[in-house]
Amino acid sequence: MSKFLSFASVCALGAAFAFVVAPGHLQSQEAPPAGAPPKSPWVEGSDSRPAEQAYMNIKVFTGLPANRLEFIMKSWKDSLGVQCTFCHIKDEWERDDKEEKETARHMKKMTDAIVATHFDGKREVTCYTCHHGEKKPAKNPPPAAPVKRQPRPVQPGAGL
Repeated sequence: MSKFLSFASVCALGAAFAFVVAPGHLQSQEAPPAGAPPKSPWVEGSDSRPAEQAYMNIKVFTGLPANRLEFIMKSWKDSLGVQCTFCHIKDEWERDDKEEKETARHMKKMTDAIVATHFDGKREVTCYTCHHGEKKPAKNPPPAAPVKRQPRPVQPGAGL
């Protein structure tokens, strides 16, 4: 019985230490201190690991340097005129609960295929090409401005 009381005394002393002497150590490492700015979801600018190593649930940006993802996501946000939470759940960025996130992945694959097939890999087609700052692209966009063509020089003896 005395061994049990000794063990119980040690446990009680440990609990008292944990709650009275060292309360700061019991706080979650996830929670920022009161008044602190929110933690950024982005990696440091010098982090050039592949995105899939720096972030969770990366499916279409595999191989992309992690420090480039922030720029791309912000350009998508601007191209569609939305906030990050249009596709993501705040503070749970890796979750796939929103249909818009899967749609964005599909659209990236589509634009990548267009660029590879028709533009020799040059990024001539982006989200903005169709969206122009709107969530949904216009079904009947206005016609593009006419292209001014330069008159061809007439070659002497060309039979005109």
